[in-house]
Amino acid sequence: MAFQAFSSPRSLGLSRSMKAGLSVATIWRLAAISAAVAVSACPGRAILVNNTSGFVNPVVTTNFNPIPIDTFSGGPLLFTASNGDSIRFTSTTARQGTPVINFRGVSYFGYNGLWSNLPMAGLNESNGFIDFTFIDGPVSAVGGFLNWGRGTLYHDEMYIAALDSAGSVLEAYGLNFSTDGGTNTGSDYFIQRSAADIATLRLGNSYAGIANFTFDAAPGMAAVPGPLPVFGAAAAFGYSRKLRKRIVSSKALPVANAIL
Repeated sequence: MAFQAFSSPRSLGLSRSMKAGLSVATIWRLAAISAAVAVSACPGRAILVNNTSGFVNPVVTTNFNPIPIDTFSGGPLLFTASNGDSIRFTSTTARQGTPVINFRGVSYFGYNGLWSNLPMAGLNESNGFIDFTFIDGPVSAVGGFLNWGRGTLYHDEMYIAALDSAGSVLEAYGLNFSTDGGTNTGSDYFIQRSAADIATLRLGNSYAGIANFTFDAAPGMAAVPGPLPVFGAAAAFGYSRKLRKRIVSSKALPVANAIL
């Protein structure tokens, strides 16, 4: 269970070959609240969704140019989205392996299979986080195609979080979805808020990886998100106390300002 290009036997691997596929997954440890609350128009409220149907102006970044292919770095590095916006990539200091961005080799995610020839950015260790900060101003929704090292040591989930321009955590969600273990499998997840106040997307723990980086570039208020169909009446607000501890232990910012 190792990213092959990494020195540690516990790191998820990155070598050079690849294929393709997709799968829908499940989410774990999200506090259930009524659907009525989920569709409320309260400014700043958010929901975790698995598609961009509620986005006003979706921007999909399929690569991380002009960052060179197969870059191993904790940043800071700038890449350009398909609409011309600049985004800064940074990471915590790697303990086991160096974070990657615009990687096209093979990335192993334990029981969740591997990514091959799929331009991605990844933490490449079990602890810590990678950040994507919007240089041209905050957005109302952000996420992408995600995967994590299921079955790796230390953590039994990854997390996705949205931070404001002051560095305070607006939303954080624990994810422990499973895939069929195939090539280029994973799941789409996006944090969507009713106001354009997301300055940074943070992905943490468990060799978190992202491809097809996507955000809503519409200024001002975004369309108010409805409940995620696969959750029924359960909306994706909140996260467990255990997740709070993990974010803190992985050197993430305090979550006192998170919306529960």
